[in-house]
Amino acid sequence: MNIDTFLIICFAVLLVLIGVSFAYFFAVYRKRDIVSGEESPAPAPVRKPQPQRAERPVPQQKPAPQPVAPPPPPADMIKIKRLEDNAVFDIDLSLGPVTLGRLSSCTDRNYYCVSSMADVSKRHCTLTSGSNGRVIITDNGSTNHTYVNGRRTDGVAVMGSGDRFSLGQTCEFIIL
Repeated sequence: MNIDTFLIICFAVLLVLIGVSFAYFFAVYRKRDIVSGEESPAPAPVRKPQPQRAERPVPQQKPAPQPVAPPPPPADMIKIKRLEDNAVFDIDLSLGPVTLGRLSSCTDRNYYCVSSMADVSKRHCTLTSGSNGRVIITDNGSTNHTYVNGRRTDGVAVMGSGDRFSLGQTCEFIIL
């Protein structure tokens, strides 16, 4: 055994002895008062004050949250869906009559380019707000006519949610 190993073992033994001595004196100190040599009384257990049963509030059951329906859209706001590709258009009729057609270069805020098909006129029809959430559709003298629920309109027709209309024979919509 070389000297380094011997010193390491001695140091370890010394640390163990110091630890045991510290634990012993700590235990004795807790049991006896150093000055008088008398046993000190055991400390009384600390109890947390508990509320009396009469004071404890009774938890109230919260009602289950009810699903909240989205607010209905304004009366003059409608959605139409083009059936060929399911594109949805949000149309605000409160700004006045809205024209539907194929004129893509129009900058009028009350104009919607809804198709590029040749059988849709540039200013095919006009939508206006009716009473009780109804929509009034007016054909603007288009070449290929406007149809509501499969019937040709020769002027004005009244529509509601779920009704279908088409510009010409191919560009069909449904009011959502």
